[in-house]
Amino acid sequence: MAQGALFIGWGEAARGRERQALQLFGEVTQYYAQLQQRGEIESFEPVILEPHGGDLGGFLLLKGEQDALSRLRVSEEFLRPLPDGAALRASLGIAPDEQVVGLVSTLVAHEGIGTLLDAVKVLNDRGVKARALIVGDGPERTALQRHAAALGLNAIFTGRVPSARVRDYHAVLDVFVVPRTPDRVCQLVTPLKPVEAMASGLPVVVSAVNALSEIIADRETGMLAPPLDPGGLADRLQQLLSSPDLRAKLGASAREWVARDRTWAHNAVRYREAYQRLGVM
Repeated sequence: MAQGALFIGWGEAARGRERQALQLFGEVTQYYAQLQQRGEIESFEPVILEPHGGDLGGFLLLKGEQDALSRLRVSEEFLRPLPDGAALRASLGIAPDEQVVGLVSTLVAHEGIGTLLDAVKVLNDRGVKARALIVGDGPERTALQRHAAALGLNAIFTGRVPSARVRDYHAVLDVFVVPRTPDRVCQLVTPLKPVEAMASGLPVVVSAVNALSEIIADRETGMLAPPLDPGGLADRLQQLLSSPDLRAKLGASAREWVARDRTWAHNAVRYREAYQRLGVM
């Protein structure tokens, strides 16, 4: 069972809106307390932080490791070229002519993974040879596997994989998808996984919810799709899968944005400049 580490950036308070920030913190903490009561996560720990490198109001990191604080920003490792994914593709039974869409995530209801499966079904019905790759585990896994089977999909569910192997699975994907639902928490909390995928140079399609719209400039660093809309998601996936040039363009722009704004090195420069302005360096 997953443990949760809940990090809320104090961006609202930093902009003089302390009351709104407190409300946000309370709402999201309450939501994850309910997840814990339902047994969807084992535990979570709320931690208040300064704004994490921009205007994001906060983000969530669900993790099983003990190095949560070190993963608040993307490691430089994610900016390196992806490994060759051919061997892993073959071991997963992916045919050479199949294109792969999917994600790395904790399998909980608000991730909206059922919408992704429905979208892959739409693509298959249109004659697009797309395959869903779902990397991760969680309480929704069995239901999602049943849903995929009912749709007639040969979707791949890997279960949890070691964090050191995440980039191996990135190398298998043609498009990284974050099909989150429009739940309140998804409007407020930004996950780290799509930022890691962007750092790897993958084109990403995410739900057009507030927290994800803050990290994706539509058709510049990725694509936005209406939440809970399999047809709309399929349209965007089909556009990307049919255009290697567009995938490369969006992936490169996404990687450039992460390298510029979302790495530990960038964070260090920001703090150094701030301390210099304060006259303490």
